[in-house]
Amino acid sequence: MKKLEVRAKEALAFARQQAESAKTWIELSNALYGMGGKCGELFPTASDRAKFAKTPEYKEMAEILAALPGARSGDVPSGQLRVRMPRSIHAALIEEAKAEGVSLNQLILSKISFQLRGQTEWKAEGRRQKAEGRRKEDGRPAVACYQSVSPSPCRRAAR
Repeated sequence: MKKLEVRAKEALAFARQQAESAKTWIELSNALYGMGGKCGELFPTASDRAKFAKTPEYKEMAEILAALPGARSGDVPSGQLRVRMPRSIHAALIEEAKAEGVSLNQLILSKISFQLRGQTEWKAEGRRQKAEGRRKEDGRPAVACYQSVSPSPCRRAAR
C-alpha cells in the first residue's frame, strides 16, 4: 500500500479533477466518499481515514466541496433529517410513540440509537472472537452478542 501522503495527494488530485465537472457538492461528495468512492478505495480502514482527515489535502478537499453549489458553510451536520417512509410505517410509529408516552422524534431517536449501540457491540464482540480465533467460515462472529430487535427501546431509555 502506498504511503498516506501519496494517497492523500492522489485523493486531492481526483477531487480537483471531479470538481471541474461536478454540478453540486453532493455529486463530488458522492464521488469522493460515497459507495465505491475514491477515498474509500484509497483509505480502506477507519484508521487510514482518521489519519487522512488530519491532512492538509483533506482540508483543501473540504474547501473545494464548500465552494460548489448547494454546499452549507462548515461541515457540521444540521441535526435535521427528512425521511420518507410508507404511511403504514409512519402510522405504526405514531401509535407506538403514543403507547410509550413519548414524542415521535424521541421514539425514532431511541430506536436509531439502540441499533447503533447494538452494531458497535456486535463489532466489538466480532473483534474479540477474531482475536480468540472463534469465527465462522464466512467471517461472522461465532455467537451473536446482542438482540437485534427490541420490542421497546424507548422504555429502557426513559428509565
